[in-house]
Amino acid sequence: MNKIKIVGVTTAYAEAWEDGSRLVGHVDVLTGGILMQGCIVIERPNGSHICIPPRVPGNRGQNRALKFVSRDLKDAITSAAVAALERLDG
Repeated sequence: MNKIKIVGVTTAYAEAWEDGSRLVGHVDVLTGGILMQGCIVIERPNGSHICIPPRVPGNRGQNRALKFVSRDLKDAITSAAVAALERLDG
């Protein structure tokens, strides 16, 4: 698997949504020669996290610029993103 590098991190202190999930930050991810700017990291009510690719510019819907089709890649990016946010937030 390609090396995953978090090259930008911004924490967010958002209120929880109706389902109990909340935005905890934004990350920029570099992997396999691809830079994904503006991925969001969500904390679910059970304490697990998910990293979601950035939206298509100008689109307020659910359309994303990319889609993670590899579960291993998605999990690795999420782990790297959460670790970066934890280091930043202390």
